[in-house]
Amino acid sequence: MVRAERRQLEEAIALSQADAAPVTPLKEPSPGDYTKMVRNGSLLSPGTEQALDVEHLPSLQEHEITILDRDEMAKLKEVKKSHFQFMMGRVNSPLVSHLLGSANLGLVDGYCLASNIRVTSINQNFRVYDLMSLLSFRPVSDAVLTCYLHWLQSTTENVYFANPSLFRYMQVFDNSAQRLLDVDDWTHYNYVCFPVNINDWHWTLAVFRVQDKATIYYMDSLNESKQQVLESIPAQLVEKLEIFGRSGCISEFNPEVEVIMVPRQKKGNNDCGMCVNEMCKTFARDPEEFLRGEADLVFDSIIMRCTQANALLKWLYHDPCADTKMS
Repeated sequence: MVRAERRQLEEAIALSQADAAPVTPLKEPSPGDYTKMVRNGSLLSPGTEQALDVEHLPSLQEHEITILDRDEMAKLKEVKKSHFQFMMGRVNSPLVSHLLGSANLGLVDGYCLASNIRVTSINQNFRVYDLMSLLSFRPVSDAVLTCYLHWLQSTTENVYFANPSLFRYMQVFDNSAQRLLDVDDWTHYNYVCFPVNINDWHWTLAVFRVQDKATIYYMDSLNESKQQVLESIPAQLVEKLEIFGRSGCISEFNPEVEVIMVPRQKKGNNDCGMCVNEMCKTFARDPEEFLRGEADLVFDSIIMRCTQANALLKWLYHDPCADTKMS
């Protein structure tokens, strides 16, 4: 299927180039054009053919064949369905089109040709499946948080971002997790952002200063009240962070965890992963302002998903060697 689609695409492009007169600048697509393009069955977003490097689209390359069980197939189907609802919805399509921009609309469209989105990769650590989970109404994959925090790490020398999988790893392997922490010297930073995954269901965030007897600040986008957040803090959080701290320069933490109230994500949305990414980005801009509870945070689902997709596509695909700056 992929070979046939690639051959069809190459023939269409070659034919259009052979018949074309001198190239004239293409009109920038207006909001909503992406929706019209999909409904009309076009292969690439209007006005983006020149921006899309067809030869290097990973979705059009050979990939290994894997056998998925029934649950995995159902999950893939749900992600694809939610992705197209996200991109084509009458209400949000103009905003999605505006936020992603023409080049990324064409790129996302091209990637959707992949027959196996779980295997086809944009980067060795980021698959088409991960991108589609981000540009959908579904929970994001762990790779979205991991790659986004890697990008954030490249923008700051002040804040260290722990691997999002670390807390779960420490829960499973108990104190042996200390060996894992010898890899990165986080003590050269002034602050640490530590994502916390609760029961493979919900993402929250803990932050602290790199100093002995530091206070742990905890944020949860499913908050109802400060007391409710305090009662929902994982029982092992302080214990595991003390193991983390002893791998560097923190012999112990303040046993009293302090809650910072952040905006509540919309009920029914699967946005906790994006909220953690957004909190980390805002924290990196001015940690002390954030710790005082004065940071300007807004958890808008469409805006978070599109801006985070833009950052990842720029970093992983468009210009991975460029100097990175937070927008």
